[in-house]
Amino acid sequence: MAKRKPKKPRKGFNRSAKEWEASIARHIGKFIDNLKGEDILNLSAAAICAYAGWAAGKQLGADDMVALGMASSGLVSYQVAKSPGLIASAGAAAYLAGIGVIAAYNPLVEGVEAAAKAIFPFYSEKVKSPIMSHGITIPILLKLFP
Repeated sequence: MAKRKPKKPRKGFNRSAKEWEASIARHIGKFIDNLKGEDILNLSAAAICAYAGWAAGKQLGADDMVALGMASSGLVSYQVAKSPGLIASAGAAAYLAGIGVIAAYNPLVEGVEAAAKAIFPFYSEKVKSPIMSHGITIPILLKLFP
């Protein structure tokens, strides 16, 4: 019977700073070597969904903890949207669309108002539609250009 190779004594937590740096660098290198293109795409899409949830929370005026909760709900919704179940993935996709609209709506409205003021220098608060008070609408354009 062949003799067993003696085990190398393990360091555990008793390492110098240089040994810790080498160990961490080795682990990070292995992680990067094992990454696939699909993993990178999933990671970036999950980060975008989490950011959209956080931005939606901030747009709604939530404090930091609630915004972080919305960020995690965006991340969970992304994972559920990838699931094979039709109803669950459709619900998660609708939730992601909702937080995307919330996160993008306010900056879009401000941009439209700024563009309207640049294009129409005579644009004032008196000309705004009584129905929609956040920008140029079709009734306003009809009043400006009969």
